[in-house]
Amino acid sequence: MATWMLDRPHWSDDDLGFYPVKERLIQGVMGDDDSVFLVDLGGSVGHDLEKFLVRHPFDTFPGHLVLQDRAEVIESIPENSLKAGIRAIAHDFFTPQPVQGARTYFLHSIIHDYPDDRAQLILKNIARAMKKGHSKLIIWDFVLPDKAVASTLTALDWEMMSFYAASERSEGQWKTLLEDPEIGLKVNGIWSYSQFDQSVIEAELA
Repeated sequence: MATWMLDRPHWSDDDLGFYPVKERLIQGVMGDDDSVFLVDLGGSVGHDLEKFLVRHPFDTFPGHLVLQDRAEVIESIPENSLKAGIRAIAHDFFTPQPVQGARTYFLHSIIHDYPDDRAQLILKNIARAMKKGHSKLIIWDFVLPDKAVASTLTALDWEMMSFYAASERSEGQWKTLLEDPEIGLKVNGIWSYSQFDQSVIEAELA
């Protein structure tokens, strides 16, 4: 996945006409230094948060950022290597989310690793931590068209099925998953940069 992402647009690239972070997440949001603006679940050593801050520095939004991954991943991060304002927390996303009421919960290439039952558990844990009318879930992942899928993406779908018993999902499948009444989310929109890049799905509590 790291090789795939080289030289590809980042989800927070407003200037490229990708997902409008300023309009959808920053404008009008209230908070202070103790507020959590974004939680990156399964965020490894923080590469996505670092790229986000290049495009949206701390002085453009309220609060701080939280990086979450398994304990062994968090412990591997060199001391003082993360920018001030990024707090690293060991967390298993199959367990209840400890950060309540953040503005944004972010999943990059996470859900496609799991079949629906495991994906539902991840999403339920996030939804139960979200604050209605404030929190948003951002998923940066592949969204397949319902018809005429490019061969590159169908190959990825086969890989996910072979290695993880999972799959890439179509727009309809994403909506069915997220809007399951047991999860309680609604999809606000899907933003795509090109057919060959990952799309951004925005959801909030229904």
